[in-house]
Amino acid sequence: MRDHVGIGFIGSGFARRVQAPAFSSVPGARLIGCSSPNHAGPFGREFNMPVITTNWKDLIAHDDIQLVCITSTPDHHYEQAMYSIEHGKHVLCEKPFALTSGQAKSLWEASLKAGTLCLLDHELRFTPAVKYLKSKLEKYDLGEIFFATAASDLTFRNNADHPFNWWSEKSKGGGSWGAIGSHLIDLLRHLVDEISAADTTLTTGYKKRKDANGKYHEVTSDDIAASILRFRSGAGGMIYTSTASFETRFDIRIIGEKGTYMMDIHGNISHIDASGRTTEVHLPLTAHDEEILERYRRSNVPANKFSKAFFFYADAIVKAIRNEEDILQNAATFEDGYLTQQVLATGWEK
Repeated sequence: MRDHVGIGFIGSGFARRVQAPAFSSVPGARLIGCSSPNHAGPFGREFNMPVITTNWKDLIAHDDIQLVCITSTPDHHYEQAMYSIEHGKHVLCEKPFALTSGQAKSLWEASLKAGTLCLLDHELRFTPAVKYLKSKLEKYDLGEIFFATAASDLTFRNNADHPFNWWSEKSKGGGSWGAIGSHLIDLLRHLVDEISAADTTLTTGYKKRKDANGKYHEVTSDDIAASILRFRSGAGGMIYTSTASFETRFDIRIIGEKGTYMMDIHGNISHIDASGRTTEVHLPLTAHDEEILERYRRSNVPANKFSKAFFFYADAIVKAIRNEEDILQNAATFEDGYLTQQVLATGWEK
């Protein structure tokens, strides 16, 4: 068993707000360094990291780093993930982890030869609620699944005053389809089945935004996306996501021959049986689950479903690397990233 896992971060947004606090709470994790064009200094000093650089290649090559967390803009993910693999590092890459199907396939193929963990940041898989649903569906609790939906409404791009940045640029992987749609695609693939076909429509509501200097730019990314799905089993499905809404929600609904499961933004699960009776599910939490939740509550991390889920994911990643495991059970791999990319492509590559 490894004594500890040295961790380096590329990017200073989600990495600084969520990943670093979560990893720092895990026994055996050491925060070694960070790289960012503009914010490496404040980020590194906040978490007492000895390596602070603007050169991400130097960070990846550092001998004390075993795990590289890539949270840069999506247009950099391919190069940084490939460089990490080539240097023998474990990789945790934000999603979407590529901009094209060709990039995604190359990363998947490289990961097969890597001998290290190559993971995507689909942290929702590690919440007690999703693990509960996964176990019930694997036991055929709903019988044959007929239809599944995943929907998300978020508010952080819901007026024209939100500034123009990479989120507004399709060429940089911006937009609700890649950022949030990828999570919904992954959850349905994880819980239901592989998606064999999708018909996707992307919509741009706010077509111009101002940069920091007050100059207007055309928005080329989407802020609303919808997709009609067909699963490999023959079941149907639907995905909807918006970052321009005036409400906040995140809902999963899985309908089968014996009933329906529903999960809301807080991870609450309801079950509707064949007679139409609705029951609120009391999630069974282990002592270790409670310990992780307590770490999360003690942190200063902004409270939302993704940050809470990441505390569970960070714990599992560090344990797997310390135990020198080749596979992290339930985690999204680069193969999952490639398969999710095929669905993203139905909106991006038309």
